[in-house]
Amino acid sequence: PQWNFDNFYPEVDSPEYEADFQKLEQWAKDFKSRYEGKVITLNGDQLAAAIQEFKGMEDLEGKLGTYVQLKRDQDSKKYTAAAEAFKNRAAPLNAGNKFFSYEIKQIDEKILETALEQSTTLKKFQPWVNNIRKRIPHTPSLDVIKFATEMNAKSGIVGLYDKWHASKRYPFEGNDLNQTQIISIFSNDPDQLRRKAAHDVFVNELQKDSLLMAHLFNERLRLKSVEDKWSNFSQPWDERHLNNNVTSGMVDALETAAKDSYPRIM
Repeated sequence: PQWNFDNFYPEVDSPEYEADFQKLEQWAKDFKSRYEGKVITLNGDQLAAAIQEFKGMEDLEGKLGTYVQLKRDQDSKKYTAAAEAFKNRAAPLNAGNKFFSYEIKQIDEKILETALEQSTTLKKFQPWVNNIRKRIPHTPSLDVIKFATEMNAKSGIVGLYDKWHASKRYPFEGNDLNQTQIISIFSNDPDQLRRKAAHDVFVNELQKDSLLMAHLFNERLRLKSVEDKWSNFSQPWDERHLNNNVTSGMVDALETAAKDSYPRIM
């Protein structure tokens, strides 16, 4: 894939990229020093200002992360290390500022309702605040949250998977293609036979590393079960349902309705 990165950075090792990352690191440090342990004492306008600033930090981190991720997608061999470096560098920043959403969850419901009534600025952020507070039953202690965020155990599994994919080559039509190139052929090439041939090569090469892939996916599932236990989710899909603002009953009903309609549409 080809993208125009003019609105991002010249390169992952450019002074512009590093300057923004250092800005993010200092910003996160200052935000923590000003607000940690104090969120519950803020009035409506002050909380709104803190949320606006927090979202600004998220936007800057998102810009950095999106850029390096897209560069990796474009050339996995060249940029996988940069993508992993970003995750490792961002993890302690995210851990340090986990207090913010945690303390928002600690605000008394009546006090929050009053603040929302008195501050039109905070009212604009009500959906964001509600999205944070709906996770109150699934929130472990702040120390556990910080530890898990900075440890970022799943990042190691994902990083190994990414490095493996970055080094993997697929022999096709006399060339050794990387993952992005081979997928592009069997996804987009107008020639059906060429698409099938590319897909066959892709599958055959992956099967050679099936043991490694099975281990990586099983380890990721194990980590997910640990996350769910500490977050009080009883089923693997419960967190996804919460993020999508649906219940298991709603999803089950949708599935049943879809299956019941098969005889009419098949």
